Amino acid sequence: MSAAAYTAVDQAEDESDLAFAVNGIGAGHVAAAAARIGVPVVHLSTDYVFDGSGEGAYSEEDEPAPRSVYGASKLAGERAVAKANPRHLILRTAWVHSPFGKNFVKTMLRLAADRDEITVVADQWGIPPLRLISPMQP
Repeated sequence: MSAAAYTAVDQAEDESDLAFAVNGIGAGHVAAAAARIGVPVVHLSTDYVFDGSGEGAYSEEDEPAPRSVYGASKLAGERAVAKANPRHLILRTAWVHSPFGKNFVKTMLRLAADRDEITVVADQWGIPPLRLISPMQP
């Protein structure tokens, strides 16, 4: 599983070289290294490879059309992985979260503890977990 990625979605617009180096070139290097030792690679990508104009859920047959540097860099990574290792699986996901690092769930929990009211965009849908689970929790 290759989960390393440049994930600062908005910041990628200003750091496009870094986003493409990590999400595109780096992903290809990981897949190539796995191929050299005969190991399949599972690559995490994103729904940002699509433009968001589709109706309903996307499928693997839908044509990617990223609207951001982040999405374009992740699509470059998908293509690099597929080219470098024939034994690959690409998972396009959204709402990735964990008890570590920055993510939407942790931000909302932090803001809820500090504020009486939180304002967020209402044009995105996701299903956060019922509870965060990590190896460090009992």
